[in-house]
Amino acid sequence: MSLSRYAGRRLLLLVPVLLTISLVTFFLSRVLPGDPARLIAGVNASDEQVARLRAEFGLDRPLFEQYVEYLSRVVRGDLGTSIVSRRSVSADLADFFPATLELAIAAMVLTAVVGIPLGVAAALRRGGIADNISGVVSLAGVALPVFWVATVGLLIFYYKLGWLPGSGRLDRAMLMSNAVPSRTGLLVFDSLLAGNLRVFGNALWHLVLPASCLSLVTLPRVVRITRSSMREVLEQPYVAAARAKGLPERRVIGLHALKNALIPVLSIGGLSFGFLLGGSVLVEQVFGWPGIGKYAFDSINYLDYNAVLGVTLLATVVFITVNLLVDVVYARLDPRIRLR
Repeated sequence: MSLSRYAGRRLLLLVPVLLTISLVTFFLSRVLPGDPARLIAGVNASDEQVARLRAEFGLDRPLFEQYVEYLSRVVRGDLGTSIVSRRSVSADLADFFPATLELAIAAMVLTAVVGIPLGVAAALRRGGIADNISGVVSLAGVALPVFWVATVGLLIFYYKLGWLPGSGRLDRAMLMSNAVPSRTGLLVFDSLLAGNLRVFGNALWHLVLPASCLSLVTLPRVVRITRSSMREVLEQPYVAAARAKGLPERRVIGLHALKNALIPVLSIGGLSFGFLLGGSVLVEQVFGWPGIGKYAFDSINYLDYNAVLGVTLLATVVFITVNLLVDVVYARLDPRIRLR
C-alpha cells in the first residue's frame, strides 16, 4: 500500500475516534459535582448573576442539545469559548501548545542522548557499571513519582543552591522586554532565528530542570527497551557473520546491530512523545510552565468544559499523528515492514 493511501486511511479512522472521545469527555465532565458558573461568579454572587452566566454559556440547556451544538461548532473549527479566559479555546491552545511542544522536545532529546547510549553500553557489558546504572535508572523511574522528583529538584537546585531558574520560560525582565518576536512560539528556535543568543541561552537554561524531570517519565523505558533489544540483536546470525568477515566492532555495533535494535525503541519513544505532547500536567504545574498541561489543570479546577474538551481533542490528534509518523519511519528503517 502506498504511503498516501495508508495515511488517508489512518486519518479517516481519526473521525470516529475523535467522536467517541468527545462524547465520553463531554458527558463525564458534566456529571462532575460543581457549577462552573458559580465558580466564576464567586461565592458572593446572587442566584440571578449565576443564572445569567449559565445562560450566557448555554449551561442551562439539556445535555444532548449542548453536545449537538458543540459538535456543530467543532465541525466548523470552533472549539467554543473558555469560561475562565473568555477567549476562544482555539486561541488559548495556540498560545499554550508551543510551550509544551518545546518542553517535550527537550525531554525527548535528553532521553535519547542519555538513554540509547546507556542501553547499548549495558547490553555490551553485562554486569558492568553501565548495566548496573541502567538498572538503577529503570528502578528509579518506576519508583519515584515525577511530581515528587520535580518538587525535590525545584527545592534543591533553585531554592537551596540557586543554580537553575525555578519557573517560567524566561527571566521576568527578559520576558517583559519582548526581546524576541514570536514566530513559532518556540522560544529557543525563535531566539536562534532572530540571532539573539542572550535569549537563546536563557531559554535553554530555563528548560534544563523541567526537561530533566520530565525525561524521567520516558528515560527508564528507553533504557530498558534499548538494552533488551540490543542484546537480542547481538545474538542474531547476521551480527556473527559481520564479525566473521573481520569488520571493526564499532561498525558491527553501529551499522548492523543498532539500526535494527532501534525499531522497538522508536515505538516506545513515539508513544512517549505523544503522551508528553498531550500535556505534562504535573511537571508544568510544579514549574509554572505555561503549557497545555497547566492550562488543562486550571481548566479542570474551574470546570471549564470547553477548554477541557479542547485539550482532550488536541491530545488525541497529536497522539494519533505521532503514531502515524512512527509507523512511516518503521517502514523506512526496516524494508520487511509494509504499511497496511
